Amino acid sequence: TLSPGSDAATAATALGCMRDPVAVPYLELAATRTRAPRYIDALRALNHPAALAALARLSRSDDPDVRAMAERGLALG
Repeated sequence: TLSPGSDAATAATALGCMRDPVAVPYLELAATRTRAPRYIDALRALNHPAALAALARLSRSDDPDVRAMAERGLALG
């Protein structure tokens, strides 16, 4: 399971640092399940078209918290 603790922060940082679009679906899922901004930040850090597409999808989420985080992520990118 995904938790908001330090292990989750470490995982988000590691996935973002990979600079590999293979991490995108995992970061997108984690952002949806945890509503933690660190996953949005990791998607933004990838700076890859697949990550931007994930942020766009998240910005259309039914969950207002996820939608707001993704919109902020897109605005900052």
